[in-house]
Amino acid sequence: MGANSKIDWTDHTFNPWWGCCKTSEGCRNCYADGIAHRFGKGEIFGSPRSTSRRLTKTPWKDIVKWDHAAAGRDRARDYPQLIFCMSMGDFFEEHPDVYQWRRDACNILENLSHSVVQMLTKRPENVMRFVPEYWENAWPTHIWMGASVEDQDSLDSRKRRLLSIPAPLHFLSVEPLLGKVDLKLYEFYKRLDGHTSKVDWVIVGGESGPGARECREEWIADVVTQCRKAGVPVFVKQMGGHPNKRDMIEYFPEGLRLRQFPTLVNLYHSRQGE
Repeated sequence: MGANSKIDWTDHTFNPWWGCCKTSEGCRNCYADGIAHRFGKGEIFGSPRSTSRRLTKTPWKDIVKWDHAAAGRDRARDYPQLIFCMSMGDFFEEHPDVYQWRRDACNILENLSHSVVQMLTKRPENVMRFVPEYWENAWPTHIWMGASVEDQDSLDSRKRRLLSIPAPLHFLSVEPLLGKVDLKLYEFYKRLDGHTSKVDWVIVGGESGPGARECREEWIADVVTQCRKAGVPVFVKQMGGHPNKRDMIEYFPEGLRLRQFPTLVNLYHSRQGE
């Protein structure tokens, strides 16, 4: 949940606060809620009207340290270190406790110089209300925007809203995958700044943890096939199922051992004036 994240598609995880209200079927077995209960903070996962959110302290300092430490570091990928915001809640939840925290966090995130930020939400309809107004015409080019979806209904509802956001890269986290989905990766959508966007990256995985629901191999394979046909990089995170094998890539079917990332080197360098 911080430095050297255990999430395979990022390097660090930034959690400026904990807590969220469950919003769809993908939230039913929320791992963050389980973690909060183990820390005696289960009440922070509930309605905004009746439960508070928990401000953290250390991550606010750590994220600046991570960014400074990454300066001049050689990378195996074509872009700098990755920082995921956030795993213990939803950055774009409408909750009275987080308005100032979110403004302060946006200020930190937009001023990072050596990192790419991966923002992921189940509430893409709230994004433009809760980021600085000038981001509409000057969205930070090192901040990616993603939507978490779990089935066809959530995909159809969130994808269009996600792609209207004027971010440089848009991605889908199709996890936990609860059924076969048509990603419609060839579709373009008009953004708020007048340009068009499509999905640039897909993460897919089954559900894990206690009470994990079924995720069939063929559902993941179908997502991979759709990505290949559309030329979209795909990251197969986990298969679901056996607790000792679900996220170990050596146990994946051979055709699903894919851990691809998008390439943004030119766009990132343009931000740096290089």
